[in-house]
Amino acid sequence: MTKLSDEQALLEGSISTALQREVHWQTPVTSVILQKVYWAKALEQEALLEIVRRLVACIYGKNETIPITERMIIIREGLVAIKGRVLGRNEVYGESCMLLVTQHLVKEATPRTLSYATVLHLTRDQLREVCEAYPAADQRFRRAQIRTAVLRAFIHAAQTEQKISVRRCRSSVSFGASTSFEVQSQKRSFAATISATGFTAQDLMRVEHCMLERQQDLADRLDDIRENMDKQLNSNAQAIQELRLAIEQLRLASSGSSRFRIGPNLSPNPGTAR
Repeated sequence: MTKLSDEQALLEGSISTALQREVHWQTPVTSVILQKVYWAKALEQEALLEIVRRLVACIYGKNETIPITERMIIIREGLVAIKGRVLGRNEVYGESCMLLVTQHLVKEATPRTLSYATVLHLTRDQLREVCEAYPAADQRFRRAQIRTAVLRAFIHAAQTEQKISVRRCRSSVSFGASTSFEVQSQKRSFAATISATGFTAQDLMRVEHCMLERQQDLADRLDDIRENMDKQLNSNAQAIQELRLAIEQLRLASSGSSRFRIGPNLSPNPGTAR
């Protein structure tokens, strides 16, 4: 740990910021982030290198928990267990939750080391500082933040629907229109939504809360449509069965009538009798 800290201090204290970025561009960490962090693929190079430059290395012993709140980790050495999975070298965790501010959408399990592990950390505050320095990156993170919030809201609503048996009151406002209005009316940046000063996280929390409400309303409406379709299908099936019975009765009646007409022709001809 001391060696890593000394190397990082030497790099930051003796080399210019621009040269530091060139050094970081040649490191494997940059390619790992580009390959496994979805919001990093469209970032400008300067912003990406600034993110890599702000990564902090930490070493953990065996069977230790790794703090994951408001941060992303990159495993450089060792094994880490998370939700029944085992992550190893160059695996990334927490890249989605560090974008969100609503607590019920942030449900990342706490990683636990299975061996000695070296981990790189990037905190939300460090990401916010990068966004404040690079406006284009800030817009990219804002789009990723909204998309992640929408996806997590759908997942949360689906999980809630499975657990709750009593449906709550339906809202009179449609899901699509309300969500679009909330998202488009709040012209905020990513840095503003997570900043500790200035703008607060209330805007994004309100959008996410509205998404959850409208998603539940949509689920209720889909249930109603499904029930109506089931009733209609049952009614159609009953009508088809009744139609089949009517056709069978007509067929039987027609067959009996035919036998009645054919019967007299089979008797002897009265003209030939002696």
